[in-house]
Amino acid sequence: MLSNKKQINKKPLLVVGLLLAAAAICFTVAYNANDAHLANTFTMAKYRVVSAEEFISPDDWKPCDETEKLFTVKNEGDSDIVVRLKYDEYWRNRADTTTLPLEKDGVRLATIIFQNEDDWELKEDGYYYYKTSLAPGVTTSSLFKSVKLSCDANFGKVNVCRTTAAGTVCEKPADEYEGAKYHLKITAETIQADATDEWKETIAGDVEDQVNPDYDIDFRRPAIDSDNLYLKNGNGINRMTEKGQTIYYYRGQIDNNNVIWSGLCWKIVRTTYTGGTKIIYNGEPTTVDGKQQCLATGTAAQISLNGANTFRFNNNQNSPADGGYMYGTRYVAERVEPAVNGYVFGNDVSYDSGNYTLTNTLTLTDWNSQLSSIAQDHHYTCLSSSATCSTVYYLDYVNGPEKYAFALTGGTNFEQMKAAMDTNTNDSVIKSTIDAWFEAKGLDDDELDDAVYCNDRSYYAGFLKGKTTDIGVFNTDHVFTRGVYYNLTGAYGRIAVDVSETGSKDGLRLDCPNKNDAFTKEDTVNGNAKLTHKVGLVTGDELTLAGIGWEEESDRNYLYTGQFSWAMSLDTQGGDNKMQGFGWTTWIWGGNGMMTLGAVRPVVTLKAGAEVVSGTGQKINPYIIR
Repeated sequence: MLSNKKQINKKPLLVVGLLLAAAAICFTVAYNANDAHLANTFTMAKYRVVSAEEFISPDDWKPCDETEKLFTVKNEGDSDIVVRLKYDEYWRNRADTTTLPLEKDGVRLATIIFQNEDDWELKEDGYYYYKTSLAPGVTTSSLFKSVKLSCDANFGKVNVCRTTAAGTVCEKPADEYEGAKYHLKITAETIQADATDEWKETIAGDVEDQVNPDYDIDFRRPAIDSDNLYLKNGNGINRMTEKGQTIYYYRGQIDNNNVIWSGLCWKIVRTTYTGGTKIIYNGEPTTVDGKQQCLATGTAAQISLNGANTFRFNNNQNSPADGGYMYGTRYVAERVEPAVNGYVFGNDVSYDSGNYTLTNTLTLTDWNSQLSSIAQDHHYTCLSSSATCSTVYYLDYVNGPEKYAFALTGGTNFEQMKAAMDTNTNDSVIKSTIDAWFEAKGLDDDELDDAVYCNDRSYYAGFLKGKTTDIGVFNTDHVFTRGVYYNLTGAYGRIAVDVSETGSKDGLRLDCPNKNDAFTKEDTVNGNAKLTHKVGLVTGDELTLAGIGWEEESDRNYLYTGQFSWAMSLDTQGGDNKMQGFGWTTWIWGGNGMMTLGAVRPVVTLKAGAEVVSGTGQKINPYIIR
């Protein structure tokens, strides 16, 4: 913990640059309540709204002319706010290609006339602070009254005469100020009144010129190297929604999202709909010249526990239950040979007096020609020509000539069996490992938000279901080709199908499809309240947003360490009857059995209001969280 450090330069932890808005007519900046809500999800602490207005001198501005310039800020939100502003002034030549000095021949060409100066205080940081907070509906006075063009201003409009041997010669000298325009740019910032220790720069730095950032990213392409935070397909900050709220996430190869919290290095992943910020573990700090830096990569960026630095997700992988961050009863499919003509298959069952009865049946006449219907739709069979049996088999998946099925008895149908497997009663190996590491590092749950960590165990439409209504997705060749052989999870469908084929992030989701899979510690409204500590793993959807492609190799993302690392999302069930999970290196890997050894990089969520006491976010100067 850093509580013993001197608390200086405190600032709310912000995730991206300034939110810019044009000033309203008559030079009045309206503080908009909707903008405040957007910014609150954008920052970790209190909302912040920035507005800018630029005054440009009239075309017919003449010496001694005084032009009115008023600028006020109105609080149209529902909480008290504090206001500060700054201004910049400069001249631009007629062609608007060169910035000119404020003075010419020792004369200051334009002078700002102030008013209401008793209402404002100029501080050492160069900002004018309004001395009283603004209640809802209240407007500041205007610090500015007008701008006056000096009476001595010479824009080359007067001939200069000189005496020569040939007589008096009058010339109009060349003057770079001729046709030039004076610019006065005023920027006002507001912040909620109870969050005013300091006004500091954002993690991404000032992006005042990015008034219309491009958030349209093609997720089929890896992020490219660029200094432009908002370049399409490039590195920087982008946005989407979670539970209807705008959130911001980092993408690509960036170096301004490094954080030291509780004495450990982390990287910011994204904000949350509650205003928190998710961060992922990135190793121990390195001390260079007495200053802590976050330089870890490779195995140094992952956890170590009891001498090991790679871990299994679980000790078994032959049951769908083995993909659970927690799990219940393990059911394992057995190999069967339902390839005899005359066998009956149904897409549902009923149960009565100790016997199952297949419904909506299909009678097998040719396995090859009927495989698609059986694999997609008609999963139930008695492994005979009868439609009635005391033990019914649910055909799980087909792997070439091998067929696997679950045996069901006692009236249990497959949906009930899945629910039993997904009951959160047993910790997975990876959860036990993360909890033990969390405790060994002395991390404090009270400093963390009770955010959701999603172990999405939903399946893509048509998989592990027995209803015809679930198979509409098979209209696409890609899914059908693989779907015959494997059970595809919802995360696989979103990432490997929806994003890979369309390039759109619209199919991704940051909320959790099932409350049972939404792991929280105490929150029973948004989650299952099954966590021991407020910690989890990154999801496949979050990896995709970070700029890591589906089997598209690129190391140009901030999560790359050169190691295979575990995610919390599931891939498929199939291939030698094993449950498979997601991980990543230079791309998102599928097909990793749950017994695969991989790196573990825990994720925690800092509460809204966490404060930075120093740092700029770079590896060599990370943010230090109080």
